[in-house]
Amino acid sequence: MKCSPSTHDKDLSGGRADNRPGLQKAIAAACKRQAVLVVYSLSRFARCTKDAIDLTERLNAAGADLAVIQENVNTRSPMGRFIFTLFSALAQLEREQIQERTSSAMLKHQANGRRMTRADRCPYGWKVDPDAPERLAEDAEEQATIARIRQAHKNGGGLREIARSLDRAGIDCRGGRWVAYDHSSILRRTGLIAQAS
Repeated sequence: MKCSPSTHDKDLSGGRADNRPGLQKAIAAACKRQAVLVVYSLSRFARCTKDAIDLTERLNAAGADLAVIQENVNTRSPMGRFIFTLFSALAQLEREQIQERTSSAMLKHQANGRRMTRADRCPYGWKVDPDAPERLAEDAEEQATIARIRQAHKNGGGLREIARSLDRAGIDCRGGRWVAYDHSSILRRTGLIAQAS
């Protein structure tokens, strides 16, 4: 079965299989025809073991199969399904390790003042350093707001309560109103909370 251009997922993240209409269309076509869905690489098919196994079970339930060119795996035999599951787990491990290394490197660069975003997307509390555009400099006004958010949180203020108090004080969030997510993100970044409530 040939893929038409409409079954491609150009510029879409492969992090979730349900967010890829091209993949879903290709699987539906393979299931309908009880055909073999051929993919170049397991990492291009699914990014997590659960998605890979779920998609393969969907194909198998319809009498279709999967063949992966780069890893030379197919799901027609029990051994092929075992190898497929093993390779899926390894692909997920590799992806998670890459994410971890990338995140660590970005945090290290940020700690050294290197800008990791576009100029219009600097983290709250920071601005582009006018003397070195590749670096970030603290924004004194926003840093004062961050200190206020941290203190309100330490005093037991809830996320919505903090947002309302900032709005009442006339402190805007870069031209907009505060929402709980804005300052929960700031608190996570400064290590005060592990996750938003």
